[in-house]
Amino acid sequence: MVTDLKTIPSTPTSSGVSVGKKVRKLLAKERMRSLLEQKRYGNHAGINLIKSLIGFLVCLYAGKLAVTGFYDFVWETHTPLRPLGIGLVTAGVFIPAVTGIRARRHPKEVSIGTAVFVGFVLIILGAGALTAVANLHGVTTNTSLWHYMVRSTDVRHQMMRSWPEGLIGGLLWVQFSWNSYKRRSTIHWYERPFNRAFKGRFANLVDDTPIAAWMIWITPLFVVVAALPIATCMYLLTHLINAHATGLHHWLHQNVPWHVKVNLSPSGQAESDKVLNSFTADWPIFLIGFASANFFGRVPAFGVFDETQLYQAQRRISKKGSLKGAISWWQMSGYQARIIEEWQKGEAQGDAVDYARANVIARGPGVVIPLKIAMWAIFPLVILGGYYLYYVKQ
Repeated sequence: MVTDLKTIPSTPTSSGVSVGKKVRKLLAKERMRSLLEQKRYGNHAGINLIKSLIGFLVCLYAGKLAVTGFYDFVWETHTPLRPLGIGLVTAGVFIPAVTGIRARRHPKEVSIGTAVFVGFVLIILGAGALTAVANLHGVTTNTSLWHYMVRSTDVRHQMMRSWPEGLIGGLLWVQFSWNSYKRRSTIHWYERPFNRAFKGRFANLVDDTPIAAWMIWITPLFVVVAALPIATCMYLLTHLINAHATGLHHWLHQNVPWHVKVNLSPSGQAESDKVLNSFTADWPIFLIGFASANFFGRVPAFGVFDETQLYQAQRRISKKGSLKGAISWWQMSGYQARIIEEWQKGEAQGDAVDYARANVIARGPGVVIPLKIAMWAIFPLVILGGYYLYYVKQ
């Protein structure tokens, strides 16, 4: 079992490194190796490196597109505030009402608490939009409201767009490469004080506190708070970094073989410029977001990352119906080992598919629904971001 790795005592050595930590790492590595080899899905370092590099680039780009899609859709569509506010308030009332009606017939498929929370948020946003259009002169659309709230163009585009792009891309990378065996063998030093601050009531890897719906909804706030210190320190260096960034941006446009010996029409040239700009514009702030996600920002989300991977593993087994079908070529070794372990647990209890399906259902809609939102919301946002980034913008 994965949790057995934490029961090994940590005995200090003369070098200051605990024997327990070394042993836990070795046990985690051996556990993964044995899982992957038992079902002939070997742990090949070369293949893992290729998947890691490709996944890294895909996650960064997906994070950029997702934030662009969300940002532009919410703030840059010039939508009149009055009908927008009325629509949000109506949806805020409608969603809990419909959920309540559905709960009478299918109580195990819906979550009243989640519906009430979403409805409350929508009502607050709608009321805020109506209040703004009634009291702020010249504020009539979502775009003018955003520009009124954040007057600085640099802050809007750097800290409200480029930084979250790097942050979300970094978090997607953490989830994609998540290795529960390795992570549990070496508890992050920041996890223990974070766990003590919540008296062990927040999902984490220290004591395997079960996850609850409210934890998933509040985790993004904790991630931002934890990521801000390193982001602030790095942001203080942006003036120095930006001097080099500007030079890099111009050098790429002039020297990269993007424009050399390629017969492009004027419209095709414009499209290539858009793609290149998406990779070179504001890259220091994007880098700050990625770094802040991979230092302290990810730690409050460790429990959610781990639970999400476990849920994904059990869900794939229940949907695919076989171990061969549940494992895909693109999955990292940690994810594949998790699927194999869950399959073996199910086999030990009689039927792996029934075991996985029972565990998915046992979580309840309050946990499953926000997990599904977290897993699947990225795809429409990426499509929306590509639309705004390459089609709408000139």
